[in-house]
Amino acid sequence: MREQLIKLIPEFELIKDSGLKDKVLRVWEKALKLRGMQPEDMLRMPFTLLIKPCPANFVEHTRGVVQVSYAAAQALQKVYADKIPINMEYLLAGA
Repeated sequence: MREQLIKLIPEFELIKDSGLKDKVLRVWEKALKLRGMQPEDMLRMPFTLLIKPCPANFVEHTRGVVQVSYAAAQALQKVYADKIPINMEYLLAGA
């Protein structure tokens, strides 16, 4: 299952801390197992039920959130340097 998750959401690989990445992937695996789902099921799952028709699936939404969060953090680091410390590992894990 882990390999399927990484294939669907390659942004997991942005997390360099192997222990943290393992924890994040275990949470995803556990959530999918609790729902009786496989990773590819997320490709058919809308990211919200509030928009009909929903323009993106859960995987697309998750990837977009990670990429936007990562780019915003990089921009903040470029502008503010050490004035605003950002734990990129936690940011990526949360996104």
